[in-house]
Amino acid sequence: MGTGHLFEQVRMSLSPESGDGFNTTTGTQVLRVGTREGIMTSKQEATTYLGDLAKKSTVHGIIRSVAPSGMSRTISFVVADTHEGKPYVRNITHLVATVLDFKIINVNGLNAIRVHGVGMDMIFSVVYNLGSALHGDGYYFKSAQL
Repeated sequence: MGTGHLFEQVRMSLSPESGDGFNTTTGTQVLRVGTREGIMTSKQEATTYLGDLAKKSTVHGIIRSVAPSGMSRTISFVVADTHEGKPYVRNITHLVATVLDFKIINVNGLNAIRVHGVGMDMIFSVVYNLGSALHGDGYYFKSAQL
């Protein structure tokens, strides 16, 4: 199963109405974005986990809301991962926030970070800054929007 197929399934599952985190049609486990448990992570732990992601891994951004002025967005971040040989989607919003010193905010019950600015792809901007902070290479990770 390719990650594109996995993310198509997850796109439908990452809403506040998504249930318990399992896609019952396919049996795919979805780590629910927005839970408040376990978000306290040290900067060293966050750096270690994100630093271990393979070069050119795709970090997917989910735009949760846009300010009425259009000057900021709230975005959640996820990556495809495996656990015991089974693919799932891991919410890394709190790890990204920890490494880049963003504040985690709650948007309709889901965790996100607020990114200010206009005139460019803000998901790319955060992923570029993440690659720069962890590896000194802004293009270390790929970015995509879900």
